[in-house]
Amino acid sequence: MAVPRDNVREWSIGEKTYQLEASLGTKIVYQNEFFGKLEEPYKGLLEDDILQVYHRSRPFEEIDGEVKPNPDYVGNDIEALLRIAWAMARAAGSTKRGYDKFLNDVIHQPAGMFEEASLYDVVIMRLGEGIIFRRPEGQDGAAESDEAEE
Repeated sequence: MAVPRDNVREWSIGEKTYQLEASLGTKIVYQNEFFGKLEEPYKGLLEDDILQVYHRSRPFEEIDGEVKPNPDYVGNDIEALLRIAWAMARAAGSTKRGYDKFLNDVIHQPAGMFEEASLYDVVIMRLGEGIIFRRPEGQDGAAESDEAEE
């Protein structure tokens, strides 16, 4: 029996279901395919691009305690989400197809708001925030400054 891994989630679109994995393998796959090949604000670096998707999906932001419209707001950047999902699926072994063929497979599946929202939830919230940006157990957060050691 396979041991469940907390860094893997499923995402379904149409009749296709993919295992998506947040791992060092995902970072390598993503960087090898996209680094230096994307238009700004994306870089082809997994963590940077996840943060861009998250930031650009927020209609408002807080600046100096004041809530203001986010000038970078575009909603869910489905193309960026699919790039990240593909790298996660490759790392998980649930697709062996290259990015262009994967994209062609998924963009022709019946999809609406639910599939887009579930992709955002899995890629950004559950695997991005929940795994890639999590603190290891036992770490409480902010590190003390070097001055505290003196």
